[in-house]
Amino acid sequence: SDQVRYITKQGENSFETVQKNNSSKHFRVVSVDEDGSALLEPVIDRIRMSAKIHDRPEVEFDSEREEVAPPEFEKHKATIGKPMARFRISPHGELLSVQLISTDVSKALAAAAAKADPKMNFLIPLPKEAVAVGYRWKQKYDEPVSLGQGLTQQIPMLRQFELAGVENGIATIKFRTSILTALNDPKIQGQLIQQTPSGVIEFDIARGLIRSRRSITNESVVNALGPKTVLQVFSESTEKLATGENGIQQVGFQKETSDSQK
Repeated sequence: SDQVRYITKQGENSFETVQKNNSSKHFRVVSVDEDGSALLEPVIDRIRMSAKIHDRPEVEFDSEREEVAPPEFEKHKATIGKPMARFRISPHGELLSVQLISTDVSKALAAAAAKADPKMNFLIPLPKEAVAVGYRWKQKYDEPVSLGQGLTQQIPMLRQFELAGVENGIATIKFRTSILTALNDPKIQGQLIQQTPSGVIEFDIARGLIRSRRSITNESVVNALGPKTVLQVFSESTEKLATGENGIQQVGFQKETSDSQK
């Protein structure tokens, strides 16, 4: 479940956009190497999306109920049931390589896949040695920003993890993300406004699975879109491990009930 709220202010004028996305997906283990690394293939099974741009009517789409998606969601519908890439992951959750299956990807995504950019990792890197509560570890990576005229700059980022506690076999891991360099250009700050989430991960130690992950971003940048402007972004993302028959269920969707059952 993802929700992002953008608010742009200039003087007394305010413009708001809200985007929501509920999805269910599964992961297929394509192969496992002798060293324990695995080739994983994530596939989206269903999406339910909505977008509300200021005072315009809300646009919605549910892939299970509608065959034709609004133009805003066509590219998302095209990904349902179709693996876009395969990810080789080490036994400790480190992203080793990315094999793109789809050819219809942006240059930025293709470049990130070619270098196995850590921000593409849907898992989390874990310490290779046994650790105690309070232990911290770090992950460094770069985030590209546009400088105009086709030029980009790589901004160094740091994600810090901390083992906050262990109870009933579930490890609670806290994380936060920060920018490692001073930024004096509000336009660049505006591009990175959504790239510094913090949150909490629940990890099932015995099963080696992420049970849940919640992250939030709440930031604002002055003059990000020009003089006397303010850009505010609030985002919240929640993931939960599916349970039930065959270990799979559609997370985030309530079962439909007939009128007689309501």
